[in-house]
Amino acid sequence: MQNRAYKGPGLLRSTPPGYGTGETLQLSCELASCSYQRQLELIEPPLPVATSIQAKWGPDGAPGRDASQGSDSRTGPAPHLDPVQLASADVVQMEIDLEEAMSRAEREWPDWVLDKITADGTKTLWLVFKQAGPHFNQSNEAILEYYKRIVRSDAPGHTALRDDVASALEAACREYETTTGLEAPRGSGFGWRKGVFGSHNRHPLGAAIDYDSTRNPHIDLSKHYGREVDALLELATGESNEADLPGQNSNSYLDTVQSEAERLLAASENFRNSLGDQVDELLEARRQYFIAEDDDDDGRERAMARAQSSIKVWLTAIGRALDAIDLIDPARDWLGRLERLEADLATWEEDIGAGEGVVPEDFRGRLQRVVDTTEDAAIRSRADEYLQVLPEARTFHAELELRVNSPIPALQYRHVLGYSIADDYRILITYIETTYGGLLQREDDLRNLRDRLTGDPRFLFGRREGRNSTTHRRECLNPPAAQLVEDGFFNMLPLFMRAVANHGFGMGMSWHGPDCMHIEYPL
Repeated sequence: MQNRAYKGPGLLRSTPPGYGTGETLQLSCELASCSYQRQLELIEPPLPVATSIQAKWGPDGAPGRDASQGSDSRTGPAPHLDPVQLASADVVQMEIDLEEAMSRAEREWPDWVLDKITADGTKTLWLVFKQAGPHFNQSNEAILEYYKRIVRSDAPGHTALRDDVASALEAACREYETTTGLEAPRGSGFGWRKGVFGSHNRHPLGAAIDYDSTRNPHIDLSKHYGREVDALLELATGESNEADLPGQNSNSYLDTVQSEAERLLAASENFRNSLGDQVDELLEARRQYFIAEDDDDDGRERAMARAQSSIKVWLTAIGRALDAIDLIDPARDWLGRLERLEADLATWEEDIGAGEGVVPEDFRGRLQRVVDTTEDAAIRSRADEYLQVLPEARTFHAELELRVNSPIPALQYRHVLGYSIADDYRILITYIETTYGGLLQREDDLRNLRDRLTGDPRFLFGRREGRNSTTHRRECLNPPAAQLVEDGFFNMLPLFMRAVANHGFGMGMSWHGPDCMHIEYPL
């Protein structure tokens, strides 16, 4: 079947096989080189605005415009449209056909919108309208009018955004610059991003900005290496790499955005220092790996061996965490048995009278007194059983304390404070839970992480910059361990994060699977 094509630039206007013939339409590899199929999710369709507005600073420091441009509609987000009401309303129609819509788009859309279609490599105008359709109630008119609203912002870098988003970013940048005397960071906003529209990708809508993506990477738990990278960061820093933020209406929201950004910045620096003086060894191992020829197995094995030596701190920490995981369940079982002993012993002593001189933490002495005093054969038998298991409980406790392999202040003074063996177990279990936190639920992640660190050069070093390159590629999604050591995982400016939060932007750093480079504006 022959491809149909509209008049005009072929790249922007080309039409896939089957269009207009009644054949089934698929967004597949046959459409403009897209190598994926994706079901697009419905988000709230924005209200079209008929005019394009080019922002600039006003004389009073507020966003302004020439009188010739008319009234300024960049004062806030587009009015809210309820998707349920839209679905029930009789507005599902194509006001103009696709051919006319594409022809008008070529004439009426700003250059930076059209340029992005070709720059992003996988786009044609036909594909843009088809992929955007579900999000604009299948209205070509709405799509056409919406993208007239994409403007060049006057924020540093002049990234393209929807007009109201540009206004909000400009205001946030002015606030940051006024507060610090420094220029605000430069980010990347509007882009088609393979047409993945939806609540988690507002770049095609001009409502999201990314900053310094390889130094503020996205740790996506659903993608390759995501869970292992997440486990490594938590293991090495002892902290979550997600910001814990209250609701945006909370009185403490802005303070918390700033304090969490400061915490993540410090945690990122701690991770960079987690290998101590072995950082240079790991980076040199990476260099050696990439200069080795593809068939130089010996050279690559030497580079991997050098890397293993440099990351012993991580491997040791993984071993301890797995030991803690292996020990925590039997430790809790022993504590349960000892707590039952405490309860039974208190009941028995109440029946026989505890007497004077009883040392509360002396389980053995108290049990022996019960055995010697009680006339109840059943109680005597149970107390005698407890006497037999106490040595086992102490032996396991000693092993547990040894394998934790860390001084625990509370246990150093147990004899002075009169801790019982049950108290010792409580202290150790609390220490393990506090030290390893979420890792106790991540045994598979830790084992996978150990396998990656010891046998997966791509996880350690990353990929080549090019086919014959001897340098590494810098990744913005689940980066390799060497890149994380080199750059950290969070380098955003806390006061800038506060400023953008103050002007309505949401924080990718608070996602489960944080996208630290990302801020986005509500639609």
